[in-house]
Amino acid sequence: MTQRPFPLPLDLTEEDLLKVEVMYGLYSSKTGAGVEEVYLFGSGKVVLKRTASYDAVPEIIETPLDVDVLLRLLELFEDQRFFGLEDTYYAEHPGLRRIVSVVAPTQSKKVAVDNVGNAQFERAVSALLFAASLVEPRVTGRRFFALMGPM
Repeated sequence: MTQRPFPLPLDLTEEDLLKVEVMYGLYSSKTGAGVEEVYLFGSGKVVLKRTASYDAVPEIIETPLDVDVLLRLLELFEDQRFFGLEDTYYAEHPGLRRIVSVVAPTQSKKVAVDNVGNAQFERAVSALLFAASLVEPRVTGRRFFALMGPM
């Protein structure tokens, strides 16, 4: 078992860490549109998933993740008060639904935003994409995802 020089975020234990999943997904309001999703797992991997349409076979990239990167991300989520955000932020004219979720044995949260979110949400998204880009550079610059990235 790993002995860390710092307490784990969200009051996690090392055993809990294996069950953590952080996800960012981008979904169009158009019927039949594809999806773009990034998953970071406490078991030590990043998964990128995209589809061109609702029923298309997903293109998936999976790569190892240093779990300390995920831990820093969770600390940032705590710092940005992500877990205190409202569950849903609606827009008058939605175009894109963006969802960030954290699933952990000790605490879980899912925030859905239509179009552009508040500062805390946008910082969480930027940090999540940066964390994923450390191990899979195609996350940035729209080299894998067509829509993900700065709005």
